[in-house]
Amino acid sequence: MARLFRQSDAPEGAAPADWSGLPLWPVAGGQFHRAASLPPARTDVDLDEGTATSDTPANPVQRQPDRAPTRRRKRRSGAFTLIELLIVVAIVAILAALLLPALNSAQGKAKKTACLNNLRQFALGWVMYAGDNRGLLAENLPQPANRNSWVADDMKAGGGAYGATNLQRGVLFPYVGSVGVYRCPADTARANGAPPVRSYAMNGWMGGRAMETQGRSPGYRTFVRELEIANARAPAGLWVIADEHEATLDDGWFQVTMDDSRMFASFPGARHQRSAGLNFADGHAAGFALRDPTSQPGGRQYPRNTDWLRLKEITTVP
Repeated sequence: MARLFRQSDAPEGAAPADWSGLPLWPVAGGQFHRAASLPPARTDVDLDEGTATSDTPANPVQRQPDRAPTRRRKRRSGAFTLIELLIVVAIVAILAALLLPALNSAQGKAKKTACLNNLRQFALGWVMYAGDNRGLLAENLPQPANRNSWVADDMKAGGGAYGATNLQRGVLFPYVGSVGVYRCPADTARANGAPPVRSYAMNGWMGGRAMETQGRSPGYRTFVRELEIANARAPAGLWVIADEHEATLDDGWFQVTMDDSRMFASFPGARHQRSAGLNFADGHAAGFALRDPTSQPGGRQYPRNTDWLRLKEITTVP
Protein backbone atom coordinates (compact mmCIF):
# COMPACT_ATOMS: atom_id res chain seq x y z
CA MET A 1 0.00 0.00 0.00
CA ALA A 2 1.20 3.55 -0.66
CA ARG A 3 2.03 5.44 2.46
CA LEU A 4 -0.32 8.25 3.40
CA PHE A 5 1.17 11.35 5.03
CA ARG A 6 -0.56 13.57 7.50
CA GLN A 7 0.58 16.86 8.92
CA SER A 8 0.97 15.24 12.31
CA ASP A 9 3.52 12.79 10.91
CA ALA A 10 6.16 15.50 10.58
CA PRO A 11 8.90 15.32 13.30
CA GLU A 12 8.93 17.87 16.04
CA GLY A 13 10.83 21.05 15.29
CA ALA A 14 10.76 20.38 11.55
CA ALA A 15 9.41 22.91 9.15
CA PRO A 16 5.97 22.07 7.93
CA ALA A 17 6.14 20.20 4.67
CA ASP A 18 4.44 21.61 1.64
CA TRP A 19 2.22 18.87 0.24
CA SER A 20 0.09 21.12 -1.88
CA GLY A 21 1.50 19.73 -5.10
CA LEU A 22 0.52 16.14 -4.29
CA PRO A 23 -2.83 14.73 -5.34
CA LEU A 24 -5.57 14.11 -2.82
CA TRP A 25 -6.67 10.56 -2.18
CA PRO A 26 -9.71 9.53 -0.16
CA VAL A 27 -9.21 7.71 3.18
CA ALA A 28 -11.55 6.36 5.79
CA GLY A 29 -13.97 8.77 7.37
CA GLY A 30 -14.56 10.76 4.21
CA GLN A 31 -11.29 12.72 4.60
CA PHE A 32 -8.65 13.35 1.96
CA HIS A 33 -4.89 13.17 2.37
CA ARG A 34 -2.10 13.91 -0.05
CA ALA A 35 -0.02 10.90 -1.05
CA ALA A 36 3.68 10.92 -1.76
CA SER A 37 3.16 8.33 -4.44
CA LEU A 38 0.25 6.92 -6.34
CA PRO A 39 -1.50 4.07 -4.57
CA PRO A 40 -1.34 0.72 -6.19
CA ALA A 41 -4.14 -0.03 -8.56
CA ARG A 42 -7.04 -1.85 -6.98
CA THR A 43 -8.75 -4.18 -9.25
CA ASP A 44 -12.29 -5.27 -8.56
CA VAL A 45 -13.84 -8.11 -10.41
CA ASP A 46 -17.41 -7.69 -11.42
CA LEU A 47 -18.83 -11.12 -10.74
CA ASP A 48 -21.95 -10.41 -12.73
CA GLU A 49 -20.18 -9.22 -15.87
CA GLY A 50 -16.97 -11.21 -15.46
CA THR A 51 -14.87 -8.15 -16.30
CA ALA A 52 -12.18 -6.38 -14.30
CA THR A 53 -12.23 -2.69 -13.46
CA SER A 54 -9.36 -0.60 -12.21
CA ASP A 55 -9.28 2.43 -9.93
CA THR A 56 -6.05 3.68 -11.51
CA PRO A 57 -6.63 6.81 -13.60
CA ALA A 58 -5.78 6.57 -17.26
CA ASN A 59 -2.25 7.57 -18.09
CA PRO A 60 -2.29 10.01 -21.02
CA VAL A 61 0.97 8.60 -22.28
CA GLN A 62 0.87 4.85 -22.33
CA ARG A 63 3.74 2.67 -23.33
CA GLN A 64 3.09 0.69 -26.41
CA PRO A 65 3.68 -3.00 -26.09
CA ASP A 66 6.76 -4.33 -27.80
CA ARG A 67 6.05 -5.69 -31.24
CA ALA A 68 7.84 -8.42 -33.00
CA PRO A 69 10.36 -7.03 -35.50
CA THR A 70 8.97 -6.91 -39.03
CA ARG A 71 10.93 -7.27 -42.25
CA ARG A 72 11.11 -4.03 -44.17
CA ARG A 73 10.05 -4.15 -47.78
CA LYS A 74 12.78 -3.44 -50.22
CA ARG A 75 12.17 -0.36 -52.29
CA ARG A 76 12.01 -1.08 -56.04
CA SER A 77 14.48 0.69 -58.22
CA GLY A 78 13.36 2.89 -61.17
CA ALA A 79 14.45 0.36 -63.84
CA PHE A 80 11.96 -1.73 -65.83
CA THR A 81 11.94 -5.48 -65.67
CA LEU A 82 12.54 -7.52 -68.80
CA ILE A 83 8.88 -8.50 -69.01
CA GLU A 84 7.75 -4.88 -68.77
CA LEU A 85 10.16 -3.87 -71.53
CA LEU A 86 8.90 -6.66 -73.78
CA ILE A 87 5.31 -5.57 -73.20
CA VAL A 88 6.16 -1.95 -74.08
CA VAL A 89 7.98 -3.04 -77.24
CA ALA A 90 5.01 -5.20 -78.29
CA ILE A 91 2.56 -2.31 -77.75
CA VAL A 92 4.73 0.08 -79.77
CA ALA A 93 4.99 -2.46 -82.60
CA ILE A 94 1.22 -2.91 -82.69
CA LEU A 95 0.60 0.85 -82.74
CA ALA A 96 3.17 1.31 -85.50
CA ALA A 97 1.53 -1.41 -87.59
CA LEU A 98 -1.82 0.33 -87.19
CA LEU A 99 -0.66 3.90 -87.78
CA LEU A 100 1.99 3.60 -90.51
CA PRO A 101 -0.46 2.74 -93.33
CA ALA A 102 -2.57 5.74 -92.42
CA LEU A 103 0.49 8.00 -92.27
CA ASN A 104 1.75 6.72 -95.63
CA SER A 105 -1.67 7.29 -97.17
CA ALA A 106 -1.82 10.84 -95.82
CA GLN A 107 1.69 11.55 -97.13
CA GLY A 108 0.74 10.19 -100.56
CA LYS A 109 -2.36 12.38 -100.69
CA ALA A 110 -0.31 15.42 -99.76
CA LYS A 111 2.12 14.76 -102.61
CA LYS A 112 -0.74 14.27 -105.06
CA THR A 113 -2.23 17.59 -103.98
CA ALA A 114 1.13 19.31 -104.47
CA CYS A 115 1.44 17.74 -107.95
CA LEU A 116 -2.00 19.01 -108.95
CA ASN A 117 -1.06 22.47 -107.69
CA ASN A 118 1.99 22.40 -109.98
CA LEU A 119 -0.23 21.48 -112.91
CA ARG A 120 -2.69 24.29 -112.12
CA GLN A 121 0.20 26.74 -112.09
CA PHE A 122 1.32 25.41 -115.48
CA ALA A 123 -2.23 25.81 -116.83
CA LEU A 124 -2.35 29.41 -115.64
CA GLY A 125 1.05 30.19 -117.20
CA TRP A 126 0.01 28.47 -120.43
CA VAL A 127 -3.13 30.64 -120.69
CA MET A 128 -1.19 33.81 -119.82
CA TYR A 129 1.42 33.06 -122.50
CA ALA A 130 -1.32 32.74 -125.13
CA GLY A 131 -2.84 36.00 -123.96
CA ASP A 132 0.50 37.79 -124.41
CA ASN A 133 1.14 36.25 -127.84
CA ARG A 134 -2.05 37.00 -129.77
CA GLY A 135 -3.64 33.66 -128.97
CA LEU A 136 -0.67 31.49 -129.99
CA LEU A 137 -0.09 28.50 -127.73
CA ALA A 138 3.33 27.75 -126.26
CA GLU A 139 5.33 25.77 -128.79
CA ASN A 140 5.63 22.04 -128.13
CA LEU A 141 7.84 20.07 -130.52
CA PRO A 142 9.84 16.83 -130.19
CA GLN A 143 13.62 16.64 -130.26
CA PRO A 144 15.62 18.05 -131.95
CA ALA A 145 13.17 20.78 -133.03
CA ASN A 146 12.28 21.91 -129.51
CA ARG A 147 14.74 24.78 -129.17
CA ASN A 148 11.92 27.27 -128.76
CA SER A 149 9.46 24.97 -126.99
CA TRP A 150 7.90 25.25 -123.55
CA VAL A 151 10.95 23.28 -122.35
CA ALA A 152 14.22 22.87 -124.22
CA ASP A 153 15.68 19.79 -122.56
CA ASP A 154 15.83 16.03 -122.95
CA MET A 155 15.75 14.01 -119.76
CA LYS A 156 17.36 11.01 -121.48
CA ALA A 157 20.35 13.00 -122.72
CA GLY A 158 23.49 13.45 -120.66
CA GLY A 159 25.12 16.64 -119.52
CA GLY A 160 22.54 19.21 -118.57
CA ALA A 161 19.54 16.89 -118.62
CA TYR A 162 19.25 17.16 -114.86
CA GLY A 163 20.03 20.86 -114.65
CA ALA A 164 17.67 23.81 -114.48
CA THR A 165 19.22 25.85 -117.32
CA ASN A 166 17.12 24.28 -120.08
CA LEU A 167 13.96 24.79 -118.04
CA GLN A 168 14.69 28.48 -117.63
CA ARG A 169 15.19 28.81 -121.38
CA GLY A 170 11.69 27.47 -122.05
CA VAL A 171 9.00 29.93 -123.07
CA LEU A 172 6.75 29.11 -120.10
CA PHE A 173 9.33 29.70 -117.37
CA PRO A 174 8.70 33.48 -117.07
CA TYR A 175 5.03 32.66 -116.38
CA VAL A 176 5.74 29.85 -113.93
CA GLY A 177 8.69 31.48 -112.18
CA SER A 178 10.02 28.48 -110.25
CA VAL A 179 12.10 25.45 -111.19
CA GLY A 180 10.41 23.41 -108.45
CA VAL A 181 7.08 23.53 -110.27
CA TYR A 182 8.51 21.32 -113.04
CA ARG A 183 9.00 18.34 -110.74
CA CYS A 184 6.34 16.13 -109.15
CA PRO A 185 6.93 15.76 -105.38
CA ALA A 186 6.36 12.01 -105.67
CA ASP A 187 9.01 11.55 -108.38
CA THR A 188 11.72 9.34 -106.81
CA ALA A 189 13.78 8.77 -109.98
CA ARG A 190 17.55 9.21 -109.76
CA ALA A 191 20.31 9.67 -112.33
CA ASN A 192 23.90 9.73 -111.16
CA GLY A 193 22.55 10.13 -107.63
CA ALA A 194 20.62 13.32 -108.44
CA PRO A 195 16.86 13.79 -108.69
CA PRO A 196 15.35 14.96 -111.99
CA VAL A 197 14.35 18.57 -112.46
CA ARG A 198 11.30 17.75 -114.58
CA SER A 199 8.48 15.21 -114.33
CA TYR A 200 5.93 16.62 -116.81
CA ALA A 201 5.35 16.58 -120.56
CA MET A 202 2.89 18.34 -122.86
CA ASN A 203 0.23 16.77 -125.05
CA GLY A 204 1.81 16.21 -128.50
CA TRP A 205 -1.38 17.44 -130.16
CA MET A 206 -1.01 20.84 -128.45
CA GLY A 207 1.39 23.58 -129.54
CA GLY A 208 2.54 22.10 -132.86
CA ARG A 209 1.64 20.17 -136.00
CA ALA A 210 4.13 17.35 -135.50
CA MET A 211 1.44 14.71 -135.05
CA GLU A 212 0.08 15.52 -138.50
CA THR A 213 3.37 14.41 -140.07
CA GLN A 214 4.86 11.94 -137.58
CA GLY A 215 1.67 10.20 -136.53
CA ARG A 216 -0.49 8.09 -138.78
CA SER A 217 -3.71 9.50 -137.38
CA PRO A 218 -5.56 11.33 -140.17
CA GLY A 219 -8.77 13.07 -139.26
CA TYR A 220 -7.68 14.32 -135.81
CA ARG A 221 -6.91 17.90 -134.92
CA THR A 222 -3.75 19.56 -133.71
CA PHE A 223 -3.96 22.87 -131.82
CA VAL A 224 -1.63 25.84 -132.07
CA ARG A 225 -4.08 28.64 -131.24
CA GLU A 226 -6.63 29.21 -128.51
CA LEU A 227 -9.29 29.75 -131.16
CA GLU A 228 -8.77 26.22 -132.48
CA ILE A 229 -9.46 24.78 -129.04
CA ALA A 230 -12.56 26.94 -128.71
CA ASN A 231 -13.82 25.73 -132.08
CA ALA A 232 -13.39 22.14 -130.93
CA ARG A 233 -15.94 22.92 -128.20
CA ALA A 234 -14.05 20.79 -125.74
CA PRO A 235 -11.62 22.96 -123.73
CA ALA A 236 -12.64 21.29 -120.48
CA GLY A 237 -12.11 17.83 -121.93
CA LEU A 238 -8.66 18.17 -123.60
CA TRP A 239 -5.58 17.77 -121.46
CA VAL A 240 -2.45 19.90 -121.91
CA ILE A 241 0.33 18.84 -119.51
CA ALA A 242 0.61 15.48 -117.76
CA ASP A 243 2.74 13.72 -115.20
CA GLU A 244 4.88 11.30 -117.28
CA HIS A 245 6.51 8.09 -116.10
CA GLU A 246 10.30 8.23 -115.74
CA ALA A 247 10.66 5.14 -117.96
CA THR A 248 9.50 7.12 -121.04
CA LEU A 249 10.19 10.73 -120.03
CA ASP A 250 12.64 12.36 -122.49
CA ASP A 251 11.74 15.65 -124.18
CA GLY A 252 8.66 17.64 -123.23
CA TRP A 253 6.52 16.08 -125.98
CA PHE A 254 3.99 13.43 -124.88
CA GLN A 255 3.03 11.18 -127.78
CA VAL A 256 -0.41 9.61 -128.11
CA THR A 257 -1.01 7.79 -131.41
CA MET A 258 -4.70 7.79 -132.18
CA ASP A 259 -4.28 4.89 -134.64
CA ASP A 260 -2.79 2.66 -131.89
CA SER A 261 0.47 2.35 -133.81
CA ARG A 262 2.56 3.11 -130.69
CA MET A 263 0.42 2.50 -127.65
CA PHE A 264 1.77 4.16 -124.53
CA ALA A 265 4.92 5.34 -126.29
CA SER A 266 4.72 7.97 -123.58
CA PHE A 267 3.38 6.46 -120.37
CA PRO A 268 1.45 8.42 -117.74
CA GLY A 269 3.16 8.70 -114.39
CA ALA A 270 1.71 6.25 -111.87
CA ARG A 271 3.25 7.90 -108.81
CA HIS A 272 0.03 8.63 -106.95
CA GLN A 273 -1.28 5.14 -106.21
CA ARG A 274 -1.39 4.29 -109.93
CA SER A 275 -2.72 7.71 -110.81
CA ALA A 276 -1.21 10.50 -112.89
CA GLY A 277 -1.94 14.21 -112.74
CA LEU A 278 -3.15 16.17 -115.78
CA ASN A 279 -4.23 19.74 -116.40
CA PHE A 280 -6.77 20.77 -119.00
CA ALA A 281 -7.26 23.60 -121.49
CA ASP A 282 -9.82 25.33 -119.26
CA GLY A 283 -7.27 25.55 -116.39
CA HIS A 284 -8.40 22.79 -114.03
CA ALA A 285 -6.30 19.78 -112.98
CA ALA A 286 -7.35 16.24 -112.07
CA GLY A 287 -6.00 12.76 -111.54
CA PHE A 288 -6.00 10.07 -114.23
CA ALA A 289 -6.26 6.65 -112.58
CA LEU A 290 -4.76 3.61 -114.30
CA ARG A 291 -7.39 0.93 -113.75
CA ASP A 292 -6.38 -1.72 -116.28
CA PRO A 293 -3.87 -4.18 -114.74
CA THR A 294 -2.11 -4.52 -118.11
CA SER A 295 -1.15 -0.84 -118.09
CA GLN A 296 2.58 -1.09 -117.36
CA PRO A 297 5.44 0.93 -118.86
CA GLY A 298 7.37 -1.17 -121.35
CA GLY A 299 4.85 -4.02 -121.18
CA ARG A 300 2.81 -5.53 -123.97
CA GLN A 301 -0.23 -3.39 -124.67
CA TYR A 302 -3.57 -4.26 -126.21
CA PRO A 303 -5.82 -1.93 -128.30
CA ARG A 304 -8.73 -2.63 -125.98
CA ASN A 305 -6.83 -1.45 -122.92
CA THR A 306 -9.37 0.71 -121.08
CA ASP A 307 -6.75 3.19 -119.83
CA TRP A 308 -5.46 3.70 -123.36
CA LEU A 309 -8.97 4.26 -124.72
CA ARG A 310 -9.75 6.80 -121.98
CA LEU A 311 -6.49 8.65 -122.63
CA LYS A 312 -7.24 8.98 -126.35
CA GLU A 313 -10.67 10.39 -125.62
CA ILE A 314 -9.23 13.39 -123.77
CA THR A 315 -6.18 13.95 -126.04
CA THR A 316 -7.77 15.32 -129.24
CA VAL A 317 -10.95 15.32 -131.27
CA PRO A 318 -11.75 14.49 -134.93
